[in-house]
Amino acid sequence: MVTDVKSLKKKLRLVVVLIVAFFIASVMTATGQEMVRAKVGMEILQGDEARLAKTMDRIKAGNELRLLVVPEKESYVYVINSDHEHANLMNKEQIQDKYPGGALKIFPSLESLYKPDGKGKQENFVIVCSLTPLGEITGLFASGQVSYDSWRELEDKLTKRSKITLGEKVNKPFAIAGTVRGGPKEENLKIFSGNDLLVKRYQFQLKK
Repeated sequence: MVTDVKSLKKKLRLVVVLIVAFFIASVMTATGQEMVRAKVGMEILQGDEARLAKTMDRIKAGNELRLLVVPEKESYVYVINSDHEHANLMNKEQIQDKYPGGALKIFPSLESLYKPDGKGKQENFVIVCSLTPLGEITGLFASGQVSYDSWRELEDKLTKRSKITLGEKVNKPFAIAGTVRGGPKEENLKIFSGNDLLVKRYQFQLKK
């Protein structure tokens, strides 16, 4: 009889452990797989003309750029610019800001534009949106400019982490809070999605 009681207690402990483990795993999975979506567009400007850039595009010396982001939910946004040698966190002074969902945010600002120096053959911009702060990015750029290889390694990790499972619905539209005079219309901005975070890359070949 004593042996049976001990055996029963062991089985009950095992069941409790399994239930707790399953609960923790479920919570971690749900948290890690939360969908992050944003409308993202990058404008190429020359004089009074402006057009939305493609994911891989060409720019000319003298072209200027600005980035437009509308996160679906309140999010942190990181903008990284790189060539084949160096990488910079372009909005380092704003990374503590959490931008409201549905609101249009312009980088660097409504009055300012990104101006490629024309020295390299390629300019890359990577936009990362996250519901929580990303210490990996702030830590990497804590001292300022880093090597392209260092950033590329982290970018690859973040991209893999954000990969969406096949079959997930990601194209459901969401509303924008307002538009900016001179900027693109809402319907022209595409929706991009990721699990846990969103990573969007633009790659520009520079024509002399």
